[in-house]
Amino acid sequence: MKSLFSFLLPLFPRAAQVVSIGTSRANAQKIFAVRMSHALAADFEELSLEHGLSRGEIFCRAIALYRLAKENEMKGGSFMLRRSDGSLREVVGI
Repeated sequence: MKSLFSFLLPLFPRAAQVVSIGTSRANAQKIFAVRMSHALAADFEELSLEHGLSRGEIFCRAIALYRLAKENEMKGGSFMLRRSDGSLREVVGI
């Protein structure tokens, strides 16, 4: 079964690359240590391999998606996903 992120990755073509702990002066990027369950870590790694993206790119795209959904929710809207069969699914509790 494909994960939600697998479906959403193509929607966010631009993402920053996370490279080392701290902030690199060369590319001014910040590093975050993220704790996750083994199952989520396996999904994360699978997405990286499946789509040829770095874990940093996947993380940045996930944050961009979350921000989009949260901003829409804060404005009184909802966030919908259209499945391949055309049915809609509302994402709640963002």
